[in-house]
Amino acid sequence: AVGLYLQASYRAADHGLAGCYMAAVYLAEATTPLLHASWALDRLLAHGGGAAPERPALRRLFLLNGALGALLFLLLRCVLPPLLLAHLWRHRAAWALYGDGAATASPPLLGASLAGMGVFVLLNWFWFSLMVRLIAKKTKADEKRE
Repeated sequence: AVGLYLQASYRAADHGLAGCYMAAVYLAEATTPLLHASWALDRLLAHGGGAAPERPALRRLFLLNGALGALLFLLLRCVLPPLLLAHLWRHRAAWALYGDGAATASPPLLGASLAGMGVFVLLNWFWFSLMVRLIAKKTKADEKRE
């Protein structure tokens, strides 16, 4: 929703510099289905749903999905956004065209983009730290089970 709003804002401002930044938002959202699938697989493994308690195929699927989800989350939500934030800052002079054209112009859209991306970077780092803790907890539980 945030990505669509920002995309509409940039288009409404007739400002074409936002394409790569908006593409990154959409790429990051590609991790969401993996996170949901991981949660669903975890619930199936925890509660069984009436099936046998040992389901190695389901466990392998859970581990594969979790590893892929964590890797993509790290790359697309923790590594890529700070790089884009740095790129946005380095090329901030190009955004002056949106304002009054002066080299020192700080258009509101640039400020909002920098602030929004900064907040989302911090939130994603926080969520990734929680994912790492959960992975460590699940790994310890699996070791105790064996």
